[in-house]
Amino acid sequence: AVLAHLAAWGVVDLFRGIQIYTTVLSYGAGVDYCLFLISRYKEELDEGADVSGAVANALAKVGAALTASAGTVICGIGMMSFAEFGKFRQAGHAISLGLFFVLLAALFFAPAVLRLAGRWAFWPYVTSERLARTAGWISATNPISRLLDHNVAQVFWNHASEVVRRKPATVLSVSVALMLPFALIAALFFRHLSYGLLSELPQDFASVQGAQAVQKHFPAGMAGEVTVLLKHPEIDFSSKGGIELVRRLSDQLLARRDDLRLADVRSIARPLGAKGEQRTVGSEESDSRRRRAAHLIRGRIRRKRITDYYVATNEPLKSHVTRLDIVLQNDPFSRDSIRQFERVLATVRELLPPEIEVYAIGPTADIRDLKIVTDRDQIRINTLVLVVVFLILVVLLRKVAVSLYLIVSVFFSYMATLGVTFFVFWAMDPSGFAGLDWKVPMFLFTILIAVGEDYNIFLMTRVEEEQQRHGVVEGIIVALRKTGSIISSCGIIMAGTFSSLIAGSLRGMDQLGFALAFGVLLDTFVVRPILVPAYLVLLHSGRFGIFGRLLGAHTPEEDSVSESVVEA
Repeated sequence: AVLAHLAAWGVVDLFRGIQIYTTVLSYGAGVDYCLFLISRYKEELDEGADVSGAVANALAKVGAALTASAGTVICGIGMMSFAEFGKFRQAGHAISLGLFFVLLAALFFAPAVLRLAGRWAFWPYVTSERLARTAGWISATNPISRLLDHNVAQVFWNHASEVVRRKPATVLSVSVALMLPFALIAALFFRHLSYGLLSELPQDFASVQGAQAVQKHFPAGMAGEVTVLLKHPEIDFSSKGGIELVRRLSDQLLARRDDLRLADVRSIARPLGAKGEQRTVGSEESDSRRRRAAHLIRGRIRRKRITDYYVATNEPLKSHVTRLDIVLQNDPFSRDSIRQFERVLATVRELLPPEIEVYAIGPTADIRDLKIVTDRDQIRINTLVLVVVFLILVVLLRKVAVSLYLIVSVFFSYMATLGVTFFVFWAMDPSGFAGLDWKVPMFLFTILIAVGEDYNIFLMTRVEEEQQRHGVVEGIIVALRKTGSIISSCGIIMAGTFSSLIAGSLRGMDQLGFALAFGVLLDTFVVRPILVPAYLVLLHSGRFGIFGRLLGAHTPEEDSVSESVVEA
């Protein structure tokens, strides 16, 4: 509602479909934040606090982490507001605002509901303020009840934490080795993107079938010609001199047809192209006196129509601008057509005097400009996201090297996810795979980095809390045990919300949904429980030697403080 009013007042612009991205992210993040709060609330109840005290204690202990993690996501995705491309900029505005309201709901609305609901918040476990572990509405002999009774998820995280404790270097090396090939795939094919306007649509759509029919019977470039505009304030392109200049240019382009991969060139000098009649404006002659008058009339009409079509008729550029229609051999929406278009445009400029201005319009020109803008946006937004998230981590954790490692681990996860996405969609259609949709890398990077660091913050704040109680290394293991289940649950929920994008009919949406869902799961079950804790165990157990302090290892003074806290 707020976004709709802001758009109506002209404060922000919103593209059609932005509600999909905003809803998916807001819903997933909102459930995650509430789940973290409720999980800590349940811990407080299990430790004997009453409902009122449990809500207050839970909010006091996780409120700062919730705010920091949500702030990371809001600031990270908000960096898209600095994009040149309108859709990216509008997505940054809308999604950030949606997440801000989600944070307010998690900090104020959710605790109030928990307080009002009291014991009924955990229905059907409402017999006491301490939650029952085995009783409930499921039969004790039911397999589901047995799974809940054995707490399989917690058993898994207990085992995982022990493996990380005993063999941190091994699990870290194996995880990196498994992810590295896909990260290399992403690095090699990072620019292998599809900018096709029709490639996203299902094959049974009329526009797709129509384009395929045109390309079956005509050159592929007929589906979207390149229109080159020539402008000079002192040249009259409707005069004999202007027509002759255009004729020479058309002939020179046609002479290099195979090299430039041109199917045809049409202009005021060659209105019917290379295979049409060679009569030009001003060359009409009759072949007999009897038909002379008819030819003159038809000639004047033809000259007028051709001139009006190929030469500007409106002031102040009347007669000083002309057009050439160039048909490429390649599909105008393909990635190769961009390189072909740039070669053709460079050749046109090379063949003309430098004082003639050259412009180009058409689908391929639009795609080229889109690629230029989004490539710049990719560099700008990626840099801003990394810098802003890194600064937030440094302020929160007060450890530069550890914050840098957290950034690197999530970036590595992003590259591996992108590589897996490339591989999966290529394997589904090896011959027809034109590349990932151009929007996927940008949205995947921004969302995955922000959400990944979101989970990192939850883990690291709990690590610091448990280190005060159990010591440096043991605190890491305890934090992993206590947050493993809740972080994995949040990751599954977030991945489930992202996977809803796969239900769409657009191929780009399918790719983005798969990439986000897989990336969140990879981040939840590999980066968070393995890459981060294993590195911290190696760091704080002195495995890095003299470089440990530079990398953020605890000093003896910090260790003594932790021990004194534990003794107290």
